[in-house]
Amino acid sequence: MAELKLELPLQDLVTNKIKIPILSDYKPVNEYWYPHPPCLVPLFLGAGASYKGIVCHFFFERKKTFAEYYLENGYLTEYAMNFKQLATLLILSMVTIKEELTDEIIKFAEAIGYKEYEAVDRFSVDHGDDPAYFNELVYFKEALPLKYIKEMSAYTGDFPSSINNINIKQIQKGNACSIELSNTAKEYIGKAGAVFPWLDNGTDKKELFSGYIEKGQLKEAWLTLNANGWLLKDVNDCLEILKTKTKDILFHLVADYWIEGWKNSSAQDQDKY
Repeated sequence: MAELKLELPLQDLVTNKIKIPILSDYKPVNEYWYPHPPCLVPLFLGAGASYKGIVCHFFFERKKTFAEYYLENGYLTEYAMNFKQLATLLILSMVTIKEELTDEIIKFAEAIGYKEYEAVDRFSVDHGDDPAYFNELVYFKEALPLKYIKEMSAYTGDFPSSINNINIKQIQKGNACSIELSNTAKEYIGKAGAVFPWLDNGTDKKELFSGYIEKGQLKEAWLTLNANGWLLKDVNDCLEILKTKTKDILFHLVADYWIEGWKNSSAQDQDKY
């Protein structure tokens, strides 16, 4: 998808033009389709029932970021904020597995234009792949993804939550969907749910979505759609409705990508995410 403006090396990784060696949790997404919220554009099929991809929101402004989605957990987690961070994680995982910087890893790093592999190797010698020290890791020093943040005051992004942290400012702005909220955040969200009904697990999401569409509140409708418990067939219908409300080319591509993936998958109409 050119409209996603992915870096060329990342495009080559996603299309498998450049193969990712050693690691088993970055497989091509066309190997299997898992039910997932439409705000996630899967880039890689992860270990178990999981995806790694880009969170892409519409009808309001929020930065794109990289997130993991495990079906068992049922929520998104930001783990990288840009391609350089993603590449760093790939190299670090490879070095950790091999216990050294091998020619194979160097060749891969050079293929994706990653020059800092020796710095990653030094980090691995000192700290392994321990996220507790990511504030010392190249490309992570300046801006840690929320997954690795210890204190929220150090966070510069706008992702809503992680296992240990809640980005209260983003939630209070109404710039979050419930599938971005960890279990910890969902416990906190009780009061916010009264202000932002799409965050309330007790609301009828299909009815809520229809109400927002009638009022022309596309942001709210979109955020409502990205919540746990939706039947896949209803997600399909809602995406088709939203497509009639905007000429945004990227939205149409993302919506069609989800719809096509579902229709070509073995998932059933009654399956949910």
